[in-house]
Amino acid sequence: MKRIKPFEQFINEAKVNKGKVHKAAKEASYPATIVVIDGKKVVHQELVNTPLAVPAAVSVLKDEYPNCKIHVESKDGQVVFVQESNEIELNENMKTLRGFLKELKKEYGPMPTEQSLADFIYNNYKAITGDDLEDADPEVNDHIADIIAHFRMDGEDFMIAWEDRVNQDK
Repeated sequence: MKRIKPFEQFINEAKVNKGKVHKAAKEASYPATIVVIDGKKVVHQELVNTPLAVPAAVSVLKDEYPNCKIHVESKDGQVVFVQESNEIELNENMKTLRGFLKELKKEYGPMPTEQSLADFIYNNYKAITGDDLEDADPEVNDHIADIIAHFRMDGEDFMIAWEDRVNQDK
């Protein structure tokens, strides 16, 4: 069974991400170029004439090229924004509850569901726990237990969401 995010979470994500993109886009000279990079190869380029058009264009390209980096480059070639491949720019403090919560809130808002929490932890497991994902056992990790307790989630519900997330990649 695949769980989906509530509509409000998509709105919150869009506001946070588009706000960052728009803020960076205002620094560019126009027309700017949005460049999609897969590894070291440019796979798509698109001209944008105004800062207001940049967030929407980045969002569309992010969906079309989910495993690619997206750069917004000013008319003079200066890179004003970089969107990693569906990754979150991680705070080096992810191993602390405060650092983790700050990064999670950027991605999912203040109250994640069990599924969104499992997705976030799965996608950032090494940064959060210091362990490789292959060695993942969230049931015995104290940091993950603290996170689950912080949100007052049921541990069994979280583990069901975790198993759902792990099985998505199989």
